[in-house]
Amino acid sequence: MFFIYLERFHELDKRCRDFENANNELKQLNIQLEKDSLSVGGVTELFRRGSEGQISDSNSNETIIIEDVLNQSSTSPASFKGSFSHVSSRDTTSDEALTTIVISQRERFRIRNVELESENVSLKQQTNIFQNEMDKLRSDNIKLYEKIKFVQNYPTTRGTDGPIDRYSRGYDASLDPFTNFTKQ
Repeated sequence: MFFIYLERFHELDKRCRDFENANNELKQLNIQLEKDSLSVGGVTELFRRGSEGQISDSNSNETIIIEDVLNQSSTSPASFKGSFSHVSSRDTTSDEALTTIVISQRERFRIRNVELESENVSLKQQTNIFQNEMDKLRSDNIKLYEKIKFVQNYPTTRGTDGPIDRYSRGYDASLDPFTNFTKQ
């Protein structure tokens, strides 16, 4: 009895440690999430250029930001169009790669389906074979039972039978389904 409680204690203690570890991991993830949200908040404040709660001139902020981006980039608008066409060509190649992956996966599923269908057919054939064998064994058992019953009812003494015994055996034989079956 003591060992059962000890075993249960160790199990509960392990679960408690697992929960504590999961709780610590969640705390660490929460701290990381708060840091990330603060850094995102810092970025939005940078673009806002106004203090918290005050209305800023959004048109001047946007203009300043766009000018900063254009001054920092040394590329012309024509090169932007070329980069977008490059992105769209990458999308078509990724679409083609994805299409080949899907086609190969479909082919694997088709092959697996054919294998499973053939296995299903073979299992049905085996089931039919076993069912036929079971039916044959059942009929053999009935015939064997009939023979056993005949041997049990066979008279052990060779005396003169009276007419009543002879007719009672004939009557019993006519009622017995096994004897009727063997006569047919």
